Amino acid sequence: MHAKPFLLTMALLVLIVVCAIPLYGIYRHNAAYDEAFPPHSSLRIDPTGTQALHNALASQPALLVERLHTDLYFFELEEPSVVLLSGAAYGPDPESMLERFEKELERGSRVVISFAGWDRPDELELILWAEEAPDEEEKPDEGDDDGEGEGEAGGEGEGEGDEEPTVDISARWGFTYAVREFEDEESSEWPPENATRVVPSGVLPETVPWSSEIVFTEAAPEWTVIYERQGEAVVMERRFGAGSVVLSSDSYLLTNEGVRDAACAPYVSWLLGDYHRVIFSESHLGLQEQPGFMKFIIRFRLHGLLLALLITAALLAWRAAYSVVPRHSLAEDDAEQYEHRSRDASFVLVSLLHRSIPPDRIVATCVSEWSRSHPHAPVPRVAPTGKSAAAAVAAYRALQLQLSRTPGSAGKPFSTSTKDNAGTP
Repeated sequence: MHAKPFLLTMALLVLIVVCAIPLYGIYRHNAAYDEAFPPHSSLRIDPTGTQALHNALASQPALLVERLHTDLYFFELEEPSVVLLSGAAYGPDPESMLERFEKELERGSRVVISFAGWDRPDELELILWAEEAPDEEEKPDEGDDDGEGEGEAGGEGEGEGDEEPTVDISARWGFTYAVREFEDEESSEWPPENATRVVPSGVLPETVPWSSEIVFTEAAPEWTVIYERQGEAVVMERRFGAGSVVLSSDSYLLTNEGVRDAACAPYVSWLLGDYHRVIFSESHLGLQEQPGFMKFIIRFRLHGLLLALLITAALLAWRAAYSVVPRHSLAEDDAEQYEHRSRDASFVLVSLLHRSIPPDRIVATCVSEWSRSHPHAPVPRVAPTGKSAAAAVAAYRALQLQLSRTPGSAGKPFSTSTKDNAGTP
């Protein structure tokens, strides 16, 4: 491997890591604010989030704190727990989802629905205006044919039947919404008013700060008003079988700002009840779980496999870019290839001779071939000088010397080496 490309690659990797660290810090900073998590999320660290309450409860050894990212359509608990829905929106919900809630409530769970009243007052006003405004445009004209009107009504009913029916919890559980403006609109204090406790209690504080103009009116007898503002309920509780549901028109006391400034720990403790498992819902805020490849890796703890795949991919890329064996120059490669080809040709010739000529016929075959190739050249003969091994070797060498000579070479032996005959045509 060449040192220079390797050092350049390592320098590039270090530069990428150094640039990625501040970018990741910027992402984490932005993710904790408006860009990623909505208000009232337990993943948000600014004043409108609820991460402070989540972390404070999670630090308690006796509590098991979780986040709920699954769709509320499939809401189901393994054991009775308290579920916090901070920053809930106004409007109708699917009946099947409310039925699941009621089923869990009857099994002994507790659901705390805290509306986002302080940052969505206009939304509720539009809903109330739509409910109170007369719907004159949809009324059929008196001159229309009765049969035609019935046909249109039947068509609308058929189209609506394809969708899941929805209902607002106010109509299902027996209460209504209303807006009561603050008495001092120009107050510089925040929250501008306080809510007063109605029921006798040795745990709940007498007053708590309130920042929402939303109140609950016309509550059914099953509801118990806990706090009120301007004589109207803002916190109330209702029993469902072995469980209960709590409605609050304000989420300020659950936010990071409320936990820091208001310090209403008794109120939060009353909301949680005696449950040891606390679930912060994120799905109603739009943060639902989306299964993917990384979720699969984390769930089945395949971090080692992922690391092995990354290392293998890096090694394959490194192998494709560099050669493990040191590279030679082009001239050296050509010389080696020529030498290999020459050796291969000599090996083939020797193997052919070994298979074709018996060992005792080698000398006779050489003399015959010499005579046939050089018919006018006399064949030298070497007389044996003795029967010893040394005499036989000397005679063979003399014969080899005579056979290697060619006519006109002036006694110079002909060499079969590639290097010696590189310039011979």
